[in-house]
Parts: sequence; C-alpha cells; structure tokens
Amino acid sequence: MWAWILIGAVALIPIILLSPVVAVIALVILITGIVALAKGSRTWLRLNSRKAAMVVTAAAAAVLLVTGSVSAAVLPNTGSSGNEAARFVTAPSPSEARNSDESSQSRPTPTPTPTPVASTRDEVVTEVVPFTETRVDDGALAAGQTQVRTPGQNGEKTLTYRVHLLDGQEVSRELISDVVTTQPVTQVIANGTYVAPPPPPAPAPAA
Repeated sequence: MWAWILIGAVALIPIILLSPVVAVIALVILITGIVALAKGSRTWLRLNSRKAAMVVTAAAAAVLLVTGSVSAAVLPNTGSSGNEAARFVTAPSPSEARNSDESSQSRPTPTPTPTPVASTRDEVVTEVVPFTETRVDDGALAAGQTQVRTPGQNGEKTLTYRVHLLDGQEVSRELISDVVTTQPVTQVIANGTYVAPPPPPAPAPAA
C-alpha cells in the first residue's frame, strides 16, 4: 500500500504536465478499481486485497479530480492561443497592407469649408438736385412773349451709404446721411401780359 502511495506522489509531476493523458489513464484505473471492488477479482492491476483495490480506486479518483482541475485551468490559455492564431491568420498580407496605404494616400483629403468674412465700408455718392421753374406775369412784355428773368441752376447733394460686404461682395447697403451741399436756383420766367390799346378811330370828314 505504501508503495502505491509513493508511486501516486511521484506521479503528480506528470499528472500536472500531461493532465489530459493522465486523466484518461486515471479514468481507466478508476473503472478497473470499481470493477475489482464489485467482483472481488484481481483484474489486470494485480490487486491482492480489497483494501488495495480501495486505495487504488481512491487514488485514481483523486488523480482524475486533479487532472480535471489542471485541464480547466489550461483550457482558457488554449482558447487565447487559438484567438492569437486566428488573428495571425486573418492579418492582412504585406501587399494588401501596402495597397491599403496607397489607396488611403491617393484618396483626396477633404478641405475645410472657409468661414465667410463679413465687413462694412462707407461710400459717398453725389447726386444732382434739379432746379425748379416758376412763371410770373409781366405787364411790360407783350402778351404771348416770355422772358427768362432768372436762369435756373442745378444743385448738388451728398449721400453717404453704409455698405455691408460678405467675402468682399456687396450684399446690402443702407443710407445713413443725405445732405444738400449746393442749393438749386429756381428759374424764373416772365409771361407777357401787355395788350396794346386799339388805335383811335379816324376823324369823320368835314361836311
């Protein structure tokens, strides 16, 4: 019995290193030990007594439990290594990576939309103020005749606009000043109203 215990202790090292294989062997020994206990036979393990069969069965169960725990601890690492392999397989080849870089370089870079620049400026404009005309009656002129007594002259006014610009282009303007700098001169025209009296009648001939 002590020999089997020593063998089991030494077997812990390969159990840890080769847990999947050892788990299969421990399962076979466990089943064989159970059969030996049930039938009372020696089986291929050459177990001389029922006590030895119990020890071997218990040791096989312990080994199976340990290997199961070791396998459970190792399986996540195996999965991660599989993921690494899958990532390595799906990684693009150097030529594909180069083509991708070339396509990204050949793709034009979008230019940012410029922000419109608003500004204002004042603009001064001069305009002509046309003169007006008035008529007066003049008894010194014969009826039907006219005479310019005062010639008319145009005036001038100054207009100041505030011009609103967007990117240098005019979008609107507003009048902020309207000043008459030169007053116009009214033209005066005289209308003749004089009517000559009729000539006196001719004297009658003497009788």
